[in-house]
Amino acid sequence: MGAWRGAVRSKELGIDLRCTRNTEKRHVEGKGATGAATSVELTINEVLHARDKDNTVDLYVVSDIKIDTVTAPYTPSGGTIAHYPDREPAEEDLRPRKYEYRLPD
Repeated sequence: MGAWRGAVRSKELGIDLRCTRNTEKRHVEGKGATGAATSVELTINEVLHARDKDNTVDLYVVSDIKIDTVTAPYTPSGGTIAHYPDREPAEEDLRPRKYEYRLPD
């Protein structure tokens, strides 16, 4: 099958990595937490990109990351990786956390 190649960060697409293997394309969104990860924050671009039927998006979440705050720069270590393949956020799994308010003229 071959190895995945060409991991490229792409903020314009609302993803962290764009990977290819032969003709297959996969986008990867990565999230991290210092505690248990029961939910993660997604931007509107990340949600829209994952819902686009032309995209295959995997979500990777690293939880329980330890941060050494004694040395500078701070150093992360450890963590538990969870992989959620082919993620398409369902409406019932999303909660609004922010709103943009347009000020009146």
